[in-house]
Amino acid sequence: FILIVDGAVSSAAVSKACTAYFAQVLLSMGLPLPAVFVNLKVNSLIAISLLAPGFVAIMGYTAYKGVEAMAKFNNALTSVNMLLILLVIVGGVPLTEAGNYHPILPNGIEGVQRAAALSFFAMLGFDAATSLAEETIEPEKELPRAILWTVAITTALYMAISLVFSGLVTSDEIDETAPLAHAFRMRGAPILATVIAVGAVGNTATTLLGSVTRLPRFMLRMASDGHLPKALAAVDSKTASPTKALGVSLVAAMFLSTFVSFTALVQMASVGGLIGF
Repeated sequence: FILIVDGAVSSAAVSKACTAYFAQVLLSMGLPLPAVFVNLKVNSLIAISLLAPGFVAIMGYTAYKGVEAMAKFNNALTSVNMLLILLVIVGGVPLTEAGNYHPILPNGIEGVQRAAALSFFAMLGFDAATSLAEETIEPEKELPRAILWTVAITTALYMAISLVFSGLVTSDEIDETAPLAHAFRMRGAPILATVIAVGAVGNTATTLLGSVTRLPRFMLRMASDGHLPKALAAVDSKTASPTKALGVSLVAAMFLSTFVSFTALVQMASVGGLIGF
């Protein structure tokens, strides 16, 4: 149950990030969006975003089309994302300022601990592959390999980007919702910032797709075992997608993405992930 709730919260958080980067792309084209469409902050808990649920719905439709369609969509976006991540690392190094690395721990060990607790959210989702076990050839071999390779590659890329990002901006200059694009724009690289924002839309979209995919399958398995209403175990005859479970999970994620602030969602997702694991 904790993983189901955490899945809805994670989907909402990622859709907020996707919306923020999409807004950055439009801003670079001279088309700023009203705050209510992106992130109209009411207080520390509530922030309205009318576009975020739209991204959840789009990824939900992709998930409904079945595993084969999802795989093609995900592979295409991931290939582009890898190229853009390398562009961030290579293009960001010349723009870094040595002074931003001193002190290397501006908030001390306590700051590292707080950051680790929040960045735990970035390491969620690798278990999504296990939800596709029944639709995988030789899952006992392929799933462990996929998870281990993904964790290793992602961790290395996170560390490289974090190192470059720390040299681009100080902690006071960070834009929480679209940090990379904002950092490059601050360093006088608007074209690179736009490219990064476009790539980040794709990157967060693939993350959102993974989150939207795993959640209904958790619900399907629990419904099949009698822990949730049997109706949620219904599967589409053509796409083999758990349609009713998908619909319920999408409604929950869309509601959260519309009204709950990004920071609150990340905090809830991190805590939920820690409890779940």
